[in-house]
Amino acid sequence: MNVLDNPFTDAFEVLKSKKSIFLKNGLKRIFGESDCKRINRILELLDKLDIKLTFFVVGFLAEKHTSFIKEIHTRGHEIASHGFFHRSYAKMSAHEIRVDLERSKKVFAGLGIDICGFRPPYLSSNESLYDIAADLGFKYISGSVAFDFPIYQNKASSGLPYPRAGDRINEVPITAPTDFDLISYSGRTMKDAVEHWKNHCSADATYLFHPLFIGTRENLPLVKEFLLCLRDEHELVTMRKKAETSKGVALTMDIGLLSKMDLLRTFYIR
Repeated sequence: MNVLDNPFTDAFEVLKSKKSIFLKNGLKRIFGESDCKRINRILELLDKLDIKLTFFVVGFLAEKHTSFIKEIHTRGHEIASHGFFHRSYAKMSAHEIRVDLERSKKVFAGLGIDICGFRPPYLSSNESLYDIAADLGFKYISGSVAFDFPIYQNKASSGLPYPRAGDRINEVPITAPTDFDLISYSGRTMKDAVEHWKNHCSADATYLFHPLFIGTRENLPLVKEFLLCLRDEHELVTMRKKAETSKGVALTMDIGLLSKMDLLRTFYIR
């Protein structure tokens, strides 16, 4: 069997060393490029291809890197919340969740950015989240997955958006393993990841990317190839539109840090 048929063959073994994986990726950021440089490279590519993404941004980054986040929004991309701090919502109380979400939404409102979507860090699950997010005016959450992987507990039966919290908010599942899952956890290459994404694409797919992987100089040509393939074969939409219409392929990116100094704060609150 081709490894791409089951990219998580050794996932459980890899996950035993999860802390070492985060450390390894942290060292890449300390001694390599900043995520800000990688994202700038991705934005230039997206401009050339006329493709819009939905960026889930941590609130403290929007507060600290105001001009950069506003620039992403000015280029026509959707900005959504990734919480104020990059913390697991599974470990937070209802009160902590409300405070974190409210603080996040307030930051973006201060930048003149209207956000309606949220993705919990680590795709962490918490049942109280949906009611709280709906109370605060969020229209969708993307915190479930429509594929099997051992660290994700919030599973969806399909990739289509579905209602939560008494139909007050929609859940938009991620339909394919992320670059983090394929490369860090499962030891694949970017070439393997692109091939897997192509083979498992559908007209209602939702993808999650991270700048650490798709924003490098060596990986960008493969990313461009994949984006061109998607653009030629499917309608590409923002998460806001997908949550409203349940149609189209949505491309998303999580931004959990930008500068190397942000990394220290991320480790501190982990």
